[in-house]
This record gives sequence, structure tokens and C-alpha cells, in this order.
Amino acid sequence: MKKMMILVAFCAVAAGACKKSVSGQTSQWTHNLKELDEAVTQYPALKNLLTAKATEAKAIYAEAEKIGDEEQKAEKIAAAIAKLKENLGIVLEIKYKLQGIDSTVEKITKVKTSKDRANRATAEIKAIRAEQDSIEKAMSALKPATGEELNAQGKELVSKLISLGGRADRALKLVKGK
Repeated sequence: MKKMMILVAFCAVAAGACKKSVSGQTSQWTHNLKELDEAVTQYPALKNLLTAKATEAKAIYAEAEKIGDEEQKAEKIAAAIAKLKENLGIVLEIKYKLQGIDSTVEKITKVKTSKDRANRATAEIKAIRAEQDSIEKAMSALKPATGEELNAQGKELVSKLISLGGRADRALKLVKGK
């Protein structure tokens, strides 16, 4: 019985901690606006699509600022973030997958290994980097007319990045000898 009470208390505390707060949502909003600015700078062809959703999201955020109730305000800010991410989300997913591949390749270069494995790893790194550059160029060349097109084309690139990430992981295992 005592264990059950502790479990119930723990679940209640955990559920309360998961509630959205205004400060947490505002922090996420600010971070996503920064990400938006970076994406627009990096991919100028996507500027119109990204800023169109940003304008809609900013209107929702402005409504949220007028709300007095903290819980409702946090929910409204969350809705603004969701609207912002309708087009930005796929761009961020691609960005983070590219960063993950960079991180894995960096780990590969730091592993001390036999000359044979190092040579194979070097060749694999070159191939991974070439494919990564190809994907980055494809991302820069995207000129979707709608958010749906952006998400569809972005998902194709994400699929390629997932594959490339697996290839980088296998290269890391090769170098480590696992």
C-alpha cells in the first residue's frame, strides 16, 4: 500500500512538471524565431514560405500576449510555435540530421586505429562528405510553391540523411573494430 501511495505521488508530481509554462513556451518561441532567421539566411529560396507561416504564427503569439490566464497563454504560445514549425520543422529536421552526421564523422576522425581501418575510414568519410554536400546542395536548390511541397521534398532529403547517418554509424563501428 505504501509503495502504491509513493507511486501515485510520484505520478502526480511528474504530471504537474510536464505542464506547459509561459516562460518555457516563450523560451521555445524565441529559440524557434532564431532558427527561422538562420533558415531564411541559409535557404533564401524558402524565405517566402517560411516567413508566411511566421507571420501567421506571430499573429497567434500576439493574441497569446493579451491572455491573462497563464495556462491558456502557454497553450496559445504552443499553438503559435506549432504554426511556425509547419514549414520550419522539416528544415530544422534536415539541419539536425546534418549536424548528427558531422558529429559522427568527427568521432571517426578521432579514433585511433590500425592503418588499414584508418584508410578504409578515410575513404568512407570522403564518400559520406560527398553525399552530404550533394544533399545540402539539393536543399539549397529547393523551390517549392507550397508548404506541402516543401514538406514532401524535405522528407525525401531526410530519408537520404537517415541512410547517410546509418552509413556514418557503420563507418564508426568499422574504425572502432566492433
